[in-house]
Amino acid sequence: MKELFSLEIIQGMDTSSGKITLKEEPTQKNKHSSFKNTPRKRILVRDVPDDSILIKLDLGEPSFKTKSAYLNPGLKLIHKGCDYCLICPSLKRIFFIELKTRIISGYKEQLLFSSLFIDYCITLWKYYSETEDYTNFEKKYILFCEKDTLQPTSPDKVLMRDIVLVQRKTEF
Repeated sequence: MKELFSLEIIQGMDTSSGKITLKEEPTQKNKHSSFKNTPRKRILVRDVPDDSILIKLDLGEPSFKTKSAYLNPGLKLIHKGCDYCLICPSLKRIFFIELKTRIISGYKEQLLFSSLFIDYCITLWKYYSETEDYTNFEKKYILFCEKDTLQPTSPDKVLMRDIVLVQRKTEF
């Protein structure tokens, strides 16, 4: 499935050690604000299977702000993307990962529309490849948050019951 994605969104992985590093990058929206002076933490993820694919769905480049030239760019919501998508074929799981440093908003939409976009990619791959099937993969949604408190606006909204919240003081 890796062949389906543009090289610009595929992220490097250390397959020998099974580690990936996630970090929030400045985007067009936040690079002129106080965000650029905020230290961005790196998150190290271990035990990542070597057949995994890590893609960045929230690139700051203007050419990546729309998912397709065929879709109306004015409908901003449908072009939202979470920071990372980690596809793990050997685990039969797809992880949608959003990193928030200061402003905790928009993550539900970012996770939802990333999931829908990956569903579309899986459908394309199913017809292109005919060898690998990603349709029955379990989806996991992860929000890494720097704030000590996060109150969901309403629990019945999009994906809220499925999001794993990892806060600064969370212990594993």
